[in-house]
Amino acid sequence: MALQVRESVLRGEFGTDLTTRVAARLGAAFARFLHERQPHATVVVGRDTRASGGPLLQHFLGGLSAYPLRALDAGVVPTPALLVASSAWSCQAAVMVTAGRAPVDWNGFKFTLNGLPFDQACMKALYEMYKRAPSPRPARPLLTRRYGEAASLHLARVLSYFQLPELEKMDLRVAVDSGRGAAEAPVLGTLAALGAKVFNVHTVRENKSPELGLKPLATRVIRSSCHLGVATGWEGLLLILIDEKGRRLTRHQTLALAVRSYLEMQRERAVLVTPNSLSQLVRETARLHRAEVQFSGPLNRDMLNELASLDPERPALGLDLRGELTWPGVCFSPDSLATLVLVLRLMAHHKQPLSELVEELPPYNSSEGQVPCPLDLGPTEIMERLATRYQGARISTSANLERRRDAWWIRADLPAGGWVAVQHAFRLPVLDLWAEVPQPDRAESLLEDVQGLLGFVAV
Repeated sequence: MALQVRESVLRGEFGTDLTTRVAARLGAAFARFLHERQPHATVVVGRDTRASGGPLLQHFLGGLSAYPLRALDAGVVPTPALLVASSAWSCQAAVMVTAGRAPVDWNGFKFTLNGLPFDQACMKALYEMYKRAPSPRPARPLLTRRYGEAASLHLARVLSYFQLPELEKMDLRVAVDSGRGAAEAPVLGTLAALGAKVFNVHTVRENKSPELGLKPLATRVIRSSCHLGVATGWEGLLLILIDEKGRRLTRHQTLALAVRSYLEMQRERAVLVTPNSLSQLVRETARLHRAEVQFSGPLNRDMLNELASLDPERPALGLDLRGELTWPGVCFSPDSLATLVLVLRLMAHHKQPLSELVEELPPYNSSEGQVPCPLDLGPTEIMERLATRYQGARISTSANLERRRDAWWIRADLPAGGWVAVQHAFRLPVLDLWAEVPQPDRAESLLEDVQGLLGFVAV
């Protein structure tokens, strides 16, 4: 294997592709990159809860000391909290040690300059410097530790948009399964600020995604008469909600509720920016609230550039296919904490349980699932099977469909309404499946049909 370099991220399997020596060289290359553009800059760094994050960050900081840069260490934080801190502390750059949703034995570095992720040109320049960088001698950087502050700044930034008395009167009972991830402190801090009673569920994640271990959380919600359950991943970006009846919300249902809540808060017309075809559930929610929808380029980076180009005073949100929400008023990163508080605000404002709010969404059913990567099917063959099975469907794909080991996605918009999508990310041995159909059709049936096309029989 080799290091994976894409958009603003460099990733690899720890101990093979990504080692402490690589981290030290990368730190020296980044220091040179930043010194050439903004001498004497301040860099804020943070990491998620992967065990490899500590040694990787330590050696990266050692390489960073090759140039007179000041570094602030925010400790274990989600990416949005790091970006909020970067703005509050007037930092020119931020570096997050994370591999996102890749397996726990992977890790990587995410680079941000002036509040926005690196573009392709910056990543190319940095990688070229890395390839020429020697292994630096161990050195101590000019480092200031500010542990715990970033999460507090993030929480304060999010809550500043809401009427707290309305939220505090909810008398919330919430089951939380953070998997000991980076979002644990922000989520618990938010619930504490709202006076909620929290019931912790400590699931051991290991290499598993939170989607594969939700039964203990759902059980706790029912047995403790909770209003909802909250699960997050180790990187702090993924958010999964369980309603008071123990039923999991799909990511698009969660996103639609958050969008509805945001649009109800606005006194002027808001804009939603998305890099790909939007969920019909979310699109109809936007239409009902007279929001404008703009489609950017195919990448999240294109979406962020579009958001950054808008009038800062104009209400705007960024949305993506995976059900993540970016609120530029908070930071330019998908933000599970903002999504959670928006949903809580909707529950408080309408004084309704989560299940009833879901039933009030536009009449679309959605479903999502995961299957192992078929050994005999590549992305091109999957696309051809979808096109053959769903005659007349409009097929759209990512640009790198032929590079099997890279991230890719395929979406089929069906003539009768609804859509299905197959997504592969970061060389993982699984495919994510998505389906959405108008009611009364069952999205689960469509998802089972796609599983059959891939050679899997639903149990």
